[in-house]
Amino acid sequence: MLSSKLNLALVVVAIGLAFTVGAQGQGGAASDRVFRIQYMPHPRDMVQIEEGTPFLVPPEKLFVLTVLGNADGTNNSAVHLRVDGVSRAAADPGYPMREFPPGCTARSATTITLTNVGTNPNDCVAWGYLADK
Repeated sequence: MLSSKLNLALVVVAIGLAFTVGAQGQGGAASDRVFRIQYMPHPRDMVQIEEGTPFLVPPEKLFVLTVLGNADGTNNSAVHLRVDGVSRAAADPGYPMREFPPGCTARSATTITLTNVGTNPNDCVAWGYLADK
């Protein structure tokens, strides 16, 4: 009896996972899709974006954020990375540099800007790399 209940539970879990994976595979809006980066970046693909200098992601590329913070190493300002004007990532005061796991991306033809919410203007920096789309 316990064995049949366990088997039934495993079947229910498997079906649930199948629906979850299938639903994730169904693309919604482009901004809802998750892009998997399948390689380590080459040094030529590394990008540094500074506050006050907008960065346009090149065609057929994907910008992958790795670190966001204050260039001078201070921790008195919050730094926001904005993609087409919408805040997508932040490094809070108290953390001069914040490392991001793979997954924080901006697709081609979007503009990335940095905003400093604090006392030191023009000290925000974002580091990342360009991946093939």
